Amino acid sequence: MEGIAAIVKDCLAVDRYKNHILSLLSGCSLREILSKVRAHYDGLPSEADMHAEFNKRTDKGLFGKIIEYGFFGQKPNSKSTHDLACGVEIKACAFKVLRNGNVNAKERQTLGNCGNKNDYSTFSNIIKTPDFSKSSVFQKCKRFLLFIREGNPGKNLSFEILMNAKILFIIDVDLPHLPPEVKTILDDDYKIIRERIANQSVTQQSLQYLHTCSHGSGHGSTNMALAFTPKFITILTALNLAKLWNRPYEGMLVQKGASISLNRADFLVKTEATEITAPRRFKRKCPPPEKPEESEESEESEETEETELQTPRRFKRKRTEELL
Repeated sequence: MEGIAAIVKDCLAVDRYKNHILSLLSGCSLREILSKVRAHYDGLPSEADMHAEFNKRTDKGLFGKIIEYGFFGQKPNSKSTHDLACGVEIKACAFKVLRNGNVNAKERQTLGNCGNKNDYSTFSNIIKTPDFSKSSVFQKCKRFLLFIREGNPGKNLSFEILMNAKILFIIDVDLPHLPPEVKTILDDDYKIIRERIANQSVTQQSLQYLHTCSHGSGHGSTNMALAFTPKFITILTALNLAKLWNRPYEGMLVQKGASISLNRADFLVKTEATEITAPRRFKRKCPPPEKPEESEESEESEETEETELQTPRRFKRKRTEELL
């Protein structure tokens, strides 16, 4: 049985471990996957250990802490070093279902603190570093594994709810090797952030992939962090799926106004995950199930289902009278 302590020190071992976890997903809950993983690797906490650590907590970052402890044996800490000894960060997020049935990231992905609006001199690392790729945040997060779960209604979910959530996919992000067009937008966002810090007017407005956000307990915190936007997390997921299935990532994305999402069929069928449950308020608006004889990936059938209109009741009655 392989020990987790040795795995976290070796990037190649982490790759193999990640792929093994991916092979166990099959629409399983976090609880079920962790149980399977514990049967193959030493040094991981039992569910009783995890329950004792997290049962009374409901903070926003709880899912990520459960992932880091459950899969890598590391309790939450405030160290500035990488999560894993080999230089890889561990992150987590949820994906939500849209009204058209597509999916996208539900939340931003915080990368690290960058300063405090009450004292703009605390943004010194950004001020002194013109290139995003040389910033301390980039260096810390240049490679990370992102565990994606099925979104649940509400915020600050409990340990039990998160343990029963379905894990949909794990993406492996390597920032230095992103496509040039993606890097350009990240660099442009970073330049705008630096300008706004210089003018002491930090805001998220008009930023696409990278922005600043308040970070800390309570509303109105003046502590700020750099974060990837939900839009960018969705794009990173498309990049991973495209690489996995040898397809252009642009074809997996659906743009509607400022919103961007992943085609439901690409995300769910290709990852062999089970259906994401639409939020209750959207269930009536989601397309009806396809008939067994129709292809699940048929664009024509999807368009027909999405655009089919019901005949108003008053016209039905009139048509009936004409037939009589």
